[in-house]
Amino acid sequence: MTLAPERPVAPVVPFAAADEIRFRRIDGVLDELLPGGGKPVYDSVVIAGGKGITAWTLAARLARSEHFAGKVVVAGDPVVETRQLVNGSSMRGLSADWLSYALNVPQAQLIRQIAGPNFAGQPVATKQLTTMARPGIGGRWEIGPVASWQGGRRGLGRPLMYGGRNSRMANAIRELLDERGIIEVDESITSLDDARALAPGKKPLLVNLTRNGKLFGADSPAPKRVTLAWQCALRTGPDGLRHGVTGTSAFAPLVHREGAVNVGYFTPFADPLSPDATWYGLMVRPVPAAPAKIDKAREIALLREEVLGIAEAVGMEPVDVEETCFGGLAPAPPFGKVPRSAPGTLELRSLAAPGAVAYYADGILGGAISATIAAEALIRGIDPHDAIVAAMAPIRRINDIWWFETVHMAKLVDFAVGTSRLTARLALAWPHSASVNYWASRA
Repeated sequence: MTLAPERPVAPVVPFAAADEIRFRRIDGVLDELLPGGGKPVYDSVVIAGGKGITAWTLAARLARSEHFAGKVVVAGDPVVETRQLVNGSSMRGLSADWLSYALNVPQAQLIRQIAGPNFAGQPVATKQLTTMARPGIGGRWEIGPVASWQGGRRGLGRPLMYGGRNSRMANAIRELLDERGIIEVDESITSLDDARALAPGKKPLLVNLTRNGKLFGADSPAPKRVTLAWQCALRTGPDGLRHGVTGTSAFAPLVHREGAVNVGYFTPFADPLSPDATWYGLMVRPVPAAPAKIDKAREIALLREEVLGIAEAVGMEPVDVEETCFGGLAPAPPFGKVPRSAPGTLELRSLAAPGAVAYYADGILGGAISATIAAEALIRGIDPHDAIVAAMAPIRRINDIWWFETVHMAKLVDFAVGTSRLTARLALAWPHSASVNYWASRA
């Protein structure tokens, strides 16, 4: 067990007035969720489950505290960076607020570390568009009337969405945190005893971020609903973008297929390993069934056709599709309350789950908020469970409403979004348009 080695960082970016506004807002949220408090209950923290965004966010905030600095163990396989887009590649502006806060760095510094030093500007969207898309004659996809559901015609004056490769995001956080405050272990934790053996203190908190919900003895019911997804890197085609899509918009096409509405997302994007890529495309299918009952290969193949067909229709083309693409299945958590963790443990993966997962950059949001709140709670000597549940409740509610609409109201969604721009805006007014502050950066 050794202290983490030094890592290079991008040139320092000065704090801006917008960062002060963002941090002040998060300070207020934390004080509301975590009133009172006292001395920390635990003397160290062991994080099991690899080195993704949520793990590094928790470690980043704890490493800056006088009490926990040098006593935070992050255990698991390192995140290997390849061009393949595994996991979510779109990050809400609000997620960037919380990640920057945990790191105590300017948001521009975080985005530069993700996008790479050679990317001009930022891969950012300030408005969101939607429509229904359908396969047409000759295999070409048809795009319906495109409506704005967040940001209006001109866009917000603050970031709504950033795009970047997930593995780069995770390692960017790792590179920006105060590594003097962490202990990095490259072996996986496979039991409660493994975690305790790594603890640098006598009273550690053991945090479970693995996919094994039973690792520390918690109950983990089998999933009864899933989302499937296929995604790849894209760039603007030679004839330019079409159907109102611009370089500062996120495009969310919907596809009504076989009794459900598949949800798409195309966002501005930057990746230092794929410098030609300027867009990222994703299609997601919600399925109310256990993984074993799903023809995964067929569903992934159809989602691939949807991404590539819609991309072509709006003026985009794939970038080295076989190298950048990824298709997979994500189990969604059950409805209802998240059970409390066993004493001395924190089931952070379960707490951070944003309801019906993999719709719109929600996994990164859940991880960023939950990890930061957990760290602040531990520093203040408070059990983080209730605060995380309260913070995640509206996000879970919005996602589960979207799940209900796409699974059980597919025909109505098709009619409302596909008829006209006006009906689309009315259909998405609540909770989707109204929830803009759960998407956009505070400033």
